[in-house]
Amino acid sequence: MTSIQNTAAMAMIAALCTFAVEAHSQDIKGARPLHTMPAAQSDASINEVALKQTQDGLVDPAKRQELLKISPEAANNDSRVKQALGNEATEHAYKISSELMTAIVQQTGGDPQKMQQIVQELQSNPHALEKYLSASQREQIRKMASDLEGRKGSAPVSGSGK
Repeated sequence: MTSIQNTAAMAMIAALCTFAVEAHSQDIKGARPLHTMPAAQSDASINEVALKQTQDGLVDPAKRQELLKISPEAANNDSRVKQALGNEATEHAYKISSELMTAIVQQTGGDPQKMQQIVQELQSNPHALEKYLSASQREQIRKMASDLEGRKGSAPVSGSGK
């Protein structure tokens, strides 16, 4: 596969990470209503709840549609990804984005500003995504890139895509 297609697939994941970070930030705000959370609830616990809600919103199409109604930018990214990858690969891309949220939240301690910095880095340099990916996720992205090439009508080229 060409590095261009691999970059395109990673850019799609980065776009979904933008949505994921936005959703996570909203979940943090919504996960902490003062009248329902015990005062002793730790930030780690709040982050855990927000992460779970964010991941659920990414992998569950019905919940995702509700979240997409809130953000025109996220809805635009969703449309771009679906157009580029097709519906099935888009679901895989959302799954990878959901999994990436764990690493991003852990690295940043759930700090929305630090998470936004990571997303901005990923948007400007999709290959920066590599440091957050497992070997399995890299392979899934390579497959998406290969499928993307097939959709564009060019024959896949073997290689790592790096």
